[in-house]
Amino acid sequence: MLQVRMLNRREYRVVAVNGKVEYIAYIPGLANSGTAFPGVIMEKVMDFAQKALNTFSVRCVGAITKCILRVDVMINNCNELVVNEFEGFEASKATEDMGMVTYVNNSICNFWYNQLIKIVT
Repeated sequence: MLQVRMLNRREYRVVAVNGKVEYIAYIPGLANSGTAFPGVIMEKVMDFAQKALNTFSVRCVGAITKCILRVDVMINNCNELVVNEFEGFEASKATEDMGMVTYVNNSICNFWYNQLIKIVT
């Protein structure tokens, strides 16, 4: 994949569960604090990620989006939010909110349980 070189290569890693954006992942050692995009509020990043995920699920028929996904959002050289990539199950979903950790882990278990039930029934 070829991409334009961004002046600000930081990104926000937004976690979505079953098609709904839930939180911005905290990844230790990664500069994704509130200063990654100066002047951009978190709600705007979350709304953008939700719209991007909705568009992806409509335009990429057959793509599995009712699971755990991560939408990596960057800001381009024109100061616009852009999707860097959509990440799957293997992506880091770290958060300091233990309630959200439990929710995400339960969602992962339920997703795979339902997939297995579909196969064996």
